[in-house]
Amino acid sequence: MTATTLTPTRDLRLTALIGGLGILLLAVLSGWAHFGVLEALVTDGDAARTATDVLAASTRFRFGVVALVLTALLDIVVGWALWAFFAPVRPTAAAVGGALRVVYGVVFLAAIAQLVAALDVLTSARTVTTQVQLEALHRIENFHVVWDAGLAIFGLHLLITGYLVARATYAPRLLGWLLALAGVGYLVDSGVALLAPGAVPELAIVTFVGEVWLFVWLLAKGRHVTLDSEKVDR
Repeated sequence: MTATTLTPTRDLRLTALIGGLGILLLAVLSGWAHFGVLEALVTDGDAARTATDVLAASTRFRFGVVALVLTALLDIVVGWALWAFFAPVRPTAAAVGGALRVVYGVVFLAAIAQLVAALDVLTSARTVTTQVQLEALHRIENFHVVWDAGLAIFGLHLLITGYLVARATYAPRLLGWLLALAGVGYLVDSGVALLAPGAVPELAIVTFVGEVWLFVWLLAKGRHVTLDSEKVDR
């Protein structure tokens, strides 16, 4: 039988665009929220200074929380887009991989709720006592604990996505391996953070290359892929 080359449907092209733009936007929002807000306003182990800085820049802190919420929602959208885009490769694996990213987005929203609670503790108190400061810092620390647990789920998502990319006839195999490596980085960092509180996980900041390449590839090439009907797994 002669192999037939199929051009991607409009839906497939659309999911590549949504996935690529979603990853790009969430990277920008997350980067600003973490480095421009949390890292700037929160001092580890110093409840008094953290409370002072957060209250002095409460509007900035709120915008940071909004940016993180948008990031979590974009993760959910990207999870759907990647499921739809890689479903022709392995339908079940694509569904599991997409679902894991959706679950990660929900867990991240739960983590963000701790930041909302921290700000509420500070702004609702008539007097910002030491106890109030400690409670606010505890809430912020809980954000990191829940988020670190969620990153293990995100790491599993990247492992499955890497597998799908490596199996796809329409994607670079090296990209798949790099995504899997990024997944391992998140899994290791999450494990270190949960098992050794106070440690600073750093592997993911080295293994993130695959994530960057993924959104660039989706936007530049993913919207123009062709599928060989005899090579696509059913």
